Amino acid sequence: MSRHPSPYFAFVFAFCALWAGLQSGRLALPVVHAADAGTTPVALFLPVVEGSSGATATATSTPTATPTPTVTPTPTAPVVRAHGAFFVNTDWKTTSSDVEIDAAGGIHIAYGFYEAADGSKPVGAVYLACPPPQSDCLAGKGWGGINTDQAVKDVQLALTPAGQPRLLVHAWAGGSQGGGEYHYYECDANCTDPAQWSGTLVAKDKPAGGLDVYDDDMPQRSFALDHLGRPRFVYFDADYTVEPDHYGTFYVQCDADCTDAANWQETLITKALEPPYQYDYEIVKYPALAFTSDGRPRMATAEFYSFDQEEPALGYFECDSGCDNRDNWRNALLFPRGQGMEPSVDIALDSQDRPRIAFYPKALEDGSGERLYYVWCNDDCAQAGQWQRFSLETGKNNCQEPDLRFDSQGRPRIAYADESTGGVGLLTCDANCESGVAAWQKKDVETAAQLQTAWDVPFGITCDAGLWNGLTPALALDPAGNPVFAYDATYHARCWWDDPDDNQPPYWRYMLVMRTVRVNFPE
Repeated sequence: MSRHPSPYFAFVFAFCALWAGLQSGRLALPVVHAADAGTTPVALFLPVVEGSSGATATATSTPTATPTPTVTPTPTAPVVRAHGAFFVNTDWKTTSSDVEIDAAGGIHIAYGFYEAADGSKPVGAVYLACPPPQSDCLAGKGWGGINTDQAVKDVQLALTPAGQPRLLVHAWAGGSQGGGEYHYYECDANCTDPAQWSGTLVAKDKPAGGLDVYDDDMPQRSFALDHLGRPRFVYFDADYTVEPDHYGTFYVQCDADCTDAANWQETLITKALEPPYQYDYEIVKYPALAFTSDGRPRMATAEFYSFDQEEPALGYFECDSGCDNRDNWRNALLFPRGQGMEPSVDIALDSQDRPRIAFYPKALEDGSGERLYYVWCNDDCAQAGQWQRFSLETGKNNCQEPDLRFDSQGRPRIAYADESTGGVGLLTCDANCESGVAAWQKKDVETAAQLQTAWDVPFGITCDAGLWNGLTPALALDPAGNPVFAYDATYHARCWWDDPDDNQPPYWRYMLVMRTVRVNFPE
């Protein structure tokens, strides 16, 4: 789905939406700071977040903002563990939610604006932070943040061991070939002050065959920090406009002074045939990256198109040393990815650095697809025969787009999007989780019906019905193991549509009315 509609589409869409009471009043006070040598200058400005009263906060010359999210409901004080949820912004479309919690219990959120870059609407990636207690964060107190100025595809957030935020922003590059730019940002202290942030352009990508390998409705897990807090990410590129051609999947890393692009290096970790077959190459889609306690990378991909197998499969990659050399990367094809769109995956390591994967394959010939699996390996994991899997028996088409985390006691928790409820949920296991007798517990966190109660989105007079849907949940666990969710929620309405250029009569179609980031503190 394009984020940049034609002027006619934009007009019809605005008419269908027919927002009641929404006002603009967006902030545009850039704070441009000097860059270090070799660093791309970064423009940052403060976000404005709609308050629960409907009043819009305004900025002063002070570089710190305390935006107030739209909160529903507000918990009654005093509370130890907050419960409730809020939308980060009800004026503009938002997307690509991510959340992390530091060791002190402070909550960090990142997302992007989902708007056409036409100069009239906000664009960019947003970072917000709130110190404990959680009750203040849920009530809209204590939040502050920054905003980048690129029109983003997706945003990923990670924290160093000391709780310092790092962002990887995949921005639109523009042009007829599509593609994007990977920008890295970091801050070490006072991170609600834009002047404390700096960053650089690290890499550019072009999608294979003119089609973007990333999707609005797929989770992004390709960015992570190693045990020392050093940034790494994985991306796929198919750029034939450079010499030599830049085809394949690349592991990108920086060890120091990472706001200087010269300090980043990349390594091709997949195979490509030599000329004249240089356009035949292995493809990795939707990679998920994690690190052992001593900094060795482990990666899973929901779709690995390997030279060693005709059909794409769940793929696992690992490297123990010398990871700037492709020969030191090993991989294994684990299980079929199935037929259909958007299989999904996440990877995490247990307390013994053993890889565990949450995998949602698509339709399989034996009927075992379209459900969530817990996949594990204890030793020699570059060998496919060392892996086992267990179906979590969540029902067909449920528990997609998993986010896998371990709590402080080493117990797995999986956030997921659930087609049966239209919302998101949580899977937990407390004992014998790597076995065929594991007792996984499934819990709805928020449903489409609850989203409808929280926000009855207005739509235009040419529309007659609307539907919420939860997507791409990100999970964080506080020091006590309590979950916090950040996820994307879309609201589509059935509208009467007429395209004057297709020479066809009007017809009914579902149109995106709102896309928004939702933060939830489950009970």
